[in-house]
Amino acid sequence: MSNETHQVTIEPGTFHDRKVKFTCTADATADCRSYPKCDCEFYVWNEAGTHDQEGHMRVPGQECITGQWFAIDAAVYAGDDGDDMRDDRAPEVGSGPITTTWLEDYPEWDWA
Repeated sequence: MSNETHQVTIEPGTFHDRKVKFTCTADATADCRSYPKCDCEFYVWNEAGTHDQEGHMRVPGQECITGQWFAIDAAVYAGDDGDDMRDDRAPEVGSGPITTTWLEDYPEWDWA
């Protein structure tokens, strides 16, 4: 699988209307765009990374799964300068590439 390329831009605003804009420029074979087409809540890949534990095949070329978490405000900022008053902990301003760590229930992100 190829490397994922994700960027975040935090548009300035007041506490409630501050927007976190996520952009994915990964190609169709990236992990974030290759996952099973099923209704499973989560999946664990087999050793080869071709199927999940239920036997669902990895399908490339889909919408970025990381971006889906940002779209519902469920990706949480992990940096030291996070705003503890926001559920997503997004800092006041910033822009640049990010790294993502997947926890059990949601992704955490930080500046790369």
